[in-house]
This record gives sequence, C-alpha cells and structure tokens, in this order.
Amino acid sequence: MKDNFRQYVIGTILLAAVCSAGVWAGPVFSFTGITHNSAVNTQTGQAQLSVEVDDAGAGQVRFIFRNSGPAASTITQIYFDNGPAGPLASIVGFDYSNPGIAFTVGAVPSNVPGWNNVTPNFQATAGLTAGAADPAPHNGVNPFEWVGITTNPAVPYTYADVLDQISSGALRIGIHVQGFANGGSESFVTTWDRPPIVPAPGSLLLTTIGLGAVRILRHRYDLTAQPC
Repeated sequence: MKDNFRQYVIGTILLAAVCSAGVWAGPVFSFTGITHNSAVNTQTGQAQLSVEVDDAGAGQVRFIFRNSGPAASTITQIYFDNGPAGPLASIVGFDYSNPGIAFTVGAVPSNVPGWNNVTPNFQATAGLTAGAADPAPHNGVNPFEWVGITTNPAVPYTYADVLDQISSGALRIGIHVQGFANGGSESFVTTWDRPPIVPAPGSLLLTTIGLGAVRILRHRYDLTAQPC
C-alpha cells in the first residue's frame, strides 16, 4: 500500500511538471517617457506599458509588449537600438493577444520620436523596428492587449546576453504610443534595471502540488509505521 501511494504522488507531480513546462515568465521591463508632450499621457504610459523578455527556445528571444490598461493608449511603433554589434540579428515573427492586432517589420518613422532626448541618442537599428498596420491606432496594442515579437540573436549571443545588455542599457527598446484620451502621443524607452524573474501561474501550481504531496507523503509514512 505504501509503495502504491508513493507511485501515485510521484505520478501526480510529474504530470503537473509536464503541464507547466515552459511557463516561467521572463523579466519584465518598464518604460520611461522621453517626450513629455503631456504629463498625464507620460504617467499613463509609464504606469501601464511594459515588455517581458522570454526565452523562446531554439536560441530565439521573444519580446511581449503589454498594455495593461485601463486608460486609452495604443502602442503603434516598436524600435530596438541594438548598437553597432548588438545581440539581436533579426525579427522573425509576431503573435498577438487577439486577431485585431497586426504588425509588420519596419516602422514609420524609422526612429522613435524624441530619439534625441536621451543620452546617448536613441538610434533604431534597421530591420529591428516594427509598426502597426494602417490604421495604426486600430491595429496597434490597445488596453488589455499584447504583441509578441520573436527575434534571432546574433552569433554568439544568447538569451542571457540579451537580458544583460537590456539591463546595462547597451540594448534599448523604444515605443511610440498614440491614441491617448486627449489625442496626444508620447515615446518611451526601457528602464535600465532588471526586476526578479517571477514564475507564471502554472509554475506556482506545480510548486503548490509538490509541497502538498511532500506533506501528504510524510503524513502517510507516519500513519503507516505499522505493517499494512
């Protein structure tokens, strides 16, 4: 009986591990306003816009740009300042929270508005920009939506190198945001610090199941001290 129960617990933990594999969230970076056309719009953008940087597997890196809402605002252009020999090589694909979002490689304008308001000046890397399809405010990232951009790192860079370069400011990400409630627009760049990695809900579930199983198994052993 003791062996059967132990096998059941181990099987449950393994099943949870399979179901939650690959659900660890990457670091989430916030944005700082660089244009300040409206203090209200800048505060709104800083409060509800972010980018999560995930290991997409097969050597690729995925950037998930989120608009947490609720205030009106739309991410319409995205820019990477990769430097002369940075860690990113190319954009290879997009994915979306819903079919109402559409982005393509290449942003107009070619550099983030307000690029000269930061030091060093923001210089978008050709081939590493993306824009929402026209009409941009409709096809961009509105409140409670996200767009994922999958990239190929340059050789010999890895996912860890990409995180390090974002944290140091060697790799910067800029976004142009339109559609604020007052009709204005603002630009933002990534904040240069790395928050801790937080497990996604699936991983938290696995941890809970594992800890619970250990407690149950230990209690079971105590109750079965005498032969069955």
